[in-house]
Amino acid sequence: MRRPSRPPHLSRRPGALGILGSAVVLALLAGCSALFDLGGYAGGSGDGSPPSPTDGGATDGGASVPANDGSVACTADLASDPQNCGTCGRDCLGGGCVASTCTPVVIASQLQELYYLSRHDTTLYAGENRANGRLLRIALAGGAPVTDLGNVDGVFDLHASAAGVVFVSSTRSTAVRSFPASATGAGTPATLATLPTGYSVLEVEPEGTSTWVTAIADANQTPRGRLLRVRSNGTVDTIEAIRERYEGLHVDESEVFVTTWLDADTVVAFSRATGAKRVSYGTGTGHPRRIVGDATHVYIASFDDPRVVRLDKKSGVRDVVATDQVALGHADILVDATYVYWTNANAGTVERTPKSGGGPVTTLASGLVRPSGLAQDDRAIYVAVYGTQGNADAYVARIAK
Repeated sequence: MRRPSRPPHLSRRPGALGILGSAVVLALLAGCSALFDLGGYAGGSGDGSPPSPTDGGATDGGASVPANDGSVACTADLASDPQNCGTCGRDCLGGGCVASTCTPVVIASQLQELYYLSRHDTTLYAGENRANGRLLRIALAGGAPVTDLGNVDGVFDLHASAAGVVFVSSTRSTAVRSFPASATGAGTPATLATLPTGYSVLEVEPEGTSTWVTAIADANQTPRGRLLRVRSNGTVDTIEAIRERYEGLHVDESEVFVTTWLDADTVVAFSRATGAKRVSYGTGTGHPRRIVGDATHVYIASFDDPRVVRLDKKSGVRDVVATDQVALGHADILVDATYVYWTNANAGTVERTPKSGGGPVTTLASGLVRPSGLAQDDRAIYVAVYGTQGNADAYVARIAK
């Protein structure tokens, strides 16, 4: 099994979507705005900033129309009105409205090989998964220059904390590192811990004075997978080591949930306080990777499976929330109060469905070339599009919820 510093060749091709994705990349590089609206940073005519609740939304007698709930009648053309796109009150936040779907607004472009995103306040953080890749700070509004915080080989996962620090993992390094989020130029990272030779850091998530880490070793080492806790003094606690690998992390108030893949295909819950394993739940999916949670459930996107599933944190009861068209590949997943959102790298889409399951699946964007990481705020989803390996065709886009 290849390590994830480079996406594997996708076993399923998205057909027409893949052709459209190639057209999108060419259009983007040519400065075309027919498929995507370009924010200020990407050279578009506007500044890319989302309208405020009082200066850009649809109105009824001077009052704001509630966004996205469809409860207010309107006379707009829902197929093309960017303030009432698909439903009354759905504002495309600077994007166009085509066939009742908001078009993405590109807020940063000409990047390379992006996996995941992290948001804190009005800022996004992204990293390039290449040799001497850049760790980047991007304004949610677009328009402002992208700031290079420093260089890291093979940025994979990252997590911006409220303490003003960005924690970074690298599939090319044994180090767990952090950068000051306020840096205005290329900065020097702090090394929180160094893992044994042959290990790479996969995912990181800080909590309190510690940082949780999943790591994988070279194929000739046993055990390959480790769940680690890095303390503020640099001490590394091995919580558990397994024959294959741990991957995704979700940390809540009392527990740490970790996905395992290859052999087990499970989610394992550990105590945050003691590190003790509480339970292991089967996901029923192939190679579960990314995991996110709310108060009662965890939600999983799997590499080799088209299904999005959720597990009850306490009982392990599993529900299939949605079944996508093809396996998700290097996907990401997140939730808000109502919906679960995910990327499908193989199909080139960003999707949404009610997180309780059983509802319709809505395609928020299509024709993307390997969409990967997601972030969100109250009104929008932000997606990192990986692009093609070795080319500066990766970008970050905003999509109205």
